[in-house]
Amino acid sequence: MATENENSVMHHLQTLVREYHEISEAAEFYAALLPLLNTANLRAAPLDITPDAARAKLRSGTPLLHGMDLPIDAGAACNLLVRMARAIGSIPVAKATRPARSAFARHIQHLAEQERLPAAQLLQLVAVGHRDEVTALAEAWEVDADLLWLLAQYGLTPSLRQWARELAPLANGFEWHQSRCFVCGTQPLFGELQGTEASKHLRCGQCGADWAGRRLQCVFCGNDHLQTFRYMYLETHPNGRRVEACDKCKGYLKVIVTFDPTPPERLLIQDLATIHLDYVAQERGYVRGGSKLEGPILSRPAISAG
Repeated sequence: MATENENSVMHHLQTLVREYHEISEAAEFYAALLPLLNTANLRAAPLDITPDAARAKLRSGTPLLHGMDLPIDAGAACNLLVRMARAIGSIPVAKATRPARSAFARHIQHLAEQERLPAAQLLQLVAVGHRDEVTALAEAWEVDADLLWLLAQYGLTPSLRQWARELAPLANGFEWHQSRCFVCGTQPLFGELQGTEASKHLRCGQCGADWAGRRLQCVFCGNDHLQTFRYMYLETHPNGRRVEACDKCKGYLKVIVTFDPTPPERLLIQDLATIHLDYVAQERGYVRGGSKLEGPILSRPAISAG
């Protein structure tokens, strides 16, 4: 039985589709995945890090999960991957502009069920950002590389969210002004102007972390020259949502206004709800995250075979 929160998330998706018809396929995708993702319990073990060690990492500019052994239950994560692939494979072809994706999802499901897809290896590669190796595996298995990467990323997300909740208190009072999440090292999904003071915060779409960002400055390269750091709005959406774009690194960040921080389970939906801002920025030549992306952020984790 769906929870009240799940019903609320699905209602939000349906409202978005009525407002933005062009996101209907993406909404179908999220409608299939998010209930599984937001209710998954992968039994991630607590991490062994002291407050002093955490603050030493932050002072050195190192995300908290960098270099740690991540006790991920590969069996539970693989089971989640199977269920997500099954859900994507069940989307009616009539509702998909990419019907081949459903076939690829069913193939991934069968590979995982037959234990021909090494879940632990796949999770390790995704955790350290080795996309080329995942692409090579996808070609060998004759599946869509982007879909395989996405499903594996989502397979890690519930554990990362749990660790973010666990680690966030260790960063209280510490100023972290980097373009990568202080927990997992992922680039921010978008920014928020929170509360009555509209303080700027950055949000991680992977683990759900929330950290302070500097106003009037590019998140990705630190550019603060007003001549080359600009804001873009849509006249048709005068609700405080905007794009912060930098002419120096060509990066852009979507920013929304919200009184309370967006709950982690709604971050992907909020990203979808602001897709029109992506169109605005990309049509003008800006790149999400900037043109110079940083390398992997996690050392190879230990994945348990449980």
